[in-house]
Amino acid sequence: RRMSDSAPSIPRDDSSGMLMKRSVVVRNIPNAITLVTVFCGFVLMASTSVPGISPYMCVVATFLGLCTDVLDGTAARVLRVKSKFGATFDQLADLTCFGIGPAMFFTRQRQVALSPDASFASTFLTVVAGYSYMACSTFRIARELIV
Repeated sequence: RRMSDSAPSIPRDDSSGMLMKRSVVVRNIPNAITLVTVFCGFVLMASTSVPGISPYMCVVATFLGLCTDVLDGTAARVLRVKSKFGATFDQLADLTCFGIGPAMFFTRQRQVALSPDASFASTFLTVVAGYSYMACSTFRIARELIV
């Protein structure tokens, strides 16, 4: 249901026409949830160089990132807060948690699983697979940010 424009004394957000009576804290709850998604992507990337992070923790981080990705959009709709920043921030968090992080995690785990005398072709294909996944994820996010 669209809010009427008959109340000119109430400030409105130009991008969505929604009322701007929400506090700064309420308006940023979805962004705070998105930060958890970014942290989950960070865990995936850190696991490639920090020996104490187990692959099982990375699986949990990916699942948590998926849950928070759904939750931030739900929170934005329930709270009726919408911003261009929030939409872009969510897309970049998705790239971190579901694009770059998994690509680095896969590449590192595959390299660890290869035997020390693995062929150059096997190592090269591992890097190509990880890079291809990351490149496709980046392309998808860039397309959504433009369109």
